[in-house]
Amino acid sequence: MKTSHIIPAAIALSLLFSGNAMAGGIAVDNDDAGKLTISSKFFLNATQDKTAANGATTAKSTGLALDRAYLTVKYKINDIWSMKLTADATLNTAATGKKTEVFIKNAFVQANFAPELQFNIGVIGTPWIGYENGLDEHRYIVKAYLDTKKLDGSADAGIGISGKFADGLVGYAATVVNGGGYGDIAATDAVDYNSRIGIYPVEGLTLDFQFRSGYLGTKTFGAAGEKSTLLQAMTTYGATKNYRVGANYIQNKKDVAGVETKTRAIVAWGRAKFANDFGLYGRYENSKVDLSTAAIDEKENRFIVALEYFANKNISMSLAWDQAKTTEAGHIAGATSKESRYGLYTQAKF
Repeated sequence: MKTSHIIPAAIALSLLFSGNAMAGGIAVDNDDAGKLTISSKFFLNATQDKTAANGATTAKSTGLALDRAYLTVKYKINDIWSMKLTADATLNTAATGKKTEVFIKNAFVQANFAPELQFNIGVIGTPWIGYENGLDEHRYIVKAYLDTKKLDGSADAGIGISGKFADGLVGYAATVVNGGGYGDIAATDAVDYNSRIGIYPVEGLTLDFQFRSGYLGTKTFGAAGEKSTLLQAMTTYGATKNYRVGANYIQNKKDVAGVETKTRAIVAWGRAKFANDFGLYGRYENSKVDLSTAAIDEKENRFIVALEYFANKNISMSLAWDQAKTTEAGHIAGATSKESRYGLYTQAKF
């Protein structure tokens, strides 16, 4: 949902200059009204990008991009009820021209009834993408595979429940959402179902499974839409907070008027921190997309490597190299394309 730049700015200013003064500019405590917290996170990327098709350069750019800028306001009403609002500024790359747009990523009411049951209603986070980003910790360099390929959204309008059982051995999250993601929260002629269940048998080990089914906001009255069914499994391990490795298997089927598209992907990644202030990050993605009605077979390989510097608890910087190569076979015999990016990636937060 698009909105004016004025809205998040007005929210921030009204909160900053109302009520009691905030210690450190991030929180207000009021015995009568609960607790208010404000946080922000943004990604700054100074990179050179190049795209080539069959060996010939087709596009090239150099410069700094504001990949994302988030402003979040949380209000704790009492021990059960709370509210959250997140504004998300990003670059619009549509053909109409480049400009910064602001979306409402989160706007929901939450109830924490028990460790086994948390309830959300509004524009809420979905079960998988935010969870994976939290384990990977490098969203400022690369999105989760589902996010990149638009197989799922990180937030959407709907209702969700989540919780943990058996002293944290099993966790779950389930949502019923409109399907179009937080950039298009309009109601359609169907809802989407999205869920994750996790098993955590020993400290540091995670085993998670996702099931998603729906139309991603494409089904309207009189139109069949695009039916998608997504399955994913992921395992990660990190005995300490200084490292974690993970692997995902993704399978998605999409049906458009009887034409089926299948996507299969394997993702492997790892991060490690050493010498207190430095770290390494690596990621590999291998995917295959094919259509049932034509001899089309699209394969993609993507590699990312990064050297990270932790300036302090608020700022991280990485020198990263990112390359994706796509090969198409069938009616476009041997067509290849390559996208390369390298540069300085920065995350700042408070």
